[in-house]
Amino acid sequence: MELGPGYSLWLVPNVADNESLSGIIDAQASALSSPRFEPHITFLPHQNLAKDEILSRTASLADRLSPFTAYLDSLHHSDAFYRAVYVAVRQTPELMTANSQAQQEFGLKTDFFPHLSLVYGEYSSEKRDAIASRITGYPISFGVDSIAVADTSGKEESWRSIASFTL
Repeated sequence: MELGPGYSLWLVPNVADNESLSGIIDAQASALSSPRFEPHITFLPHQNLAKDEILSRTASLADRLSPFTAYLDSLHHSDAFYRAVYVAVRQTPELMTANSQAQQEFGLKTDFFPHLSLVYGEYSSEKRDAIASRITGYPISFGVDSIAVADTSGKEESWRSIASFTL
């Protein structure tokens, strides 16, 4: 899939857990010839805003938030391209309050479905079941101490974090 110009806000796992999750994502991408991407929880979806504006608003948001822990729950799959196989993220008060503040900062009212995708793509339910059954060893939690601004223009293989703001 390909998105038009824009940026998303991501919550990125701490270094140790990022490496572990990157390994899972990369292994599945190699096995399936599917897109590779950085491990993240999409905090705010793709926004068509100017780079300076999204950076300024994200800096303001980060100044108001405190670090917290994201808790990963069970593995799931869906027919949504960007959630082919994913881990649900527990909707803790800290996470949901932070997302509410983010939506307020950006003047949004969107549904927030916290998750960490491990595989992107279009697969049958049976194939997604088989993929999910091979995935083990993901962390049960990780520290969130920054918000990344990701350029999510174009294909997912080209998505990259362009700035990070400490909470």
